[in-house]
Amino acid sequence: MYHQTKKISAIHVHNPPDHLILVALPFKRLYNTKIILDRHEPFALQIISTLGFSIKSFLFKLLKVYGKICYFFSDGIITINRIDKEVIQRIIKEKNIITVGNYLDFTKYQEKNTKFRRKKRFL
Repeated sequence: MYHQTKKISAIHVHNPPDHLILVALPFKRLYNTKIILDRHEPFALQIISTLGFSIKSFLFKLLKVYGKICYFFSDGIITINRIDKEVIQRIIKEKNIITVGNYLDFTKYQEKNTKFRRKKRFL
């Protein structure tokens, strides 16, 4: 079997959905494999906005608790912005959390011909 001959050192789990971390839990418990959670979007907010629930609903509260459980089982968390990092740090203080920007850096792409830009509309 593969797990007996080769050690898996880390499993990188992407969300959504958050429940993908459940697949990695047996490896964490049996083989001390590290779990890295790559948090692209707040799962609870995505689900309630898709299904039309309010943030006061039981489903939202349940998904928030579930998200906290996922943070607890992960060994490291990757977020896409500073605000998500601050929110997670308020929930779980001792985790290794890094931010990898998932957006365009406009300082690297400055328009050279500003005369053309003033005459045209951009979306």
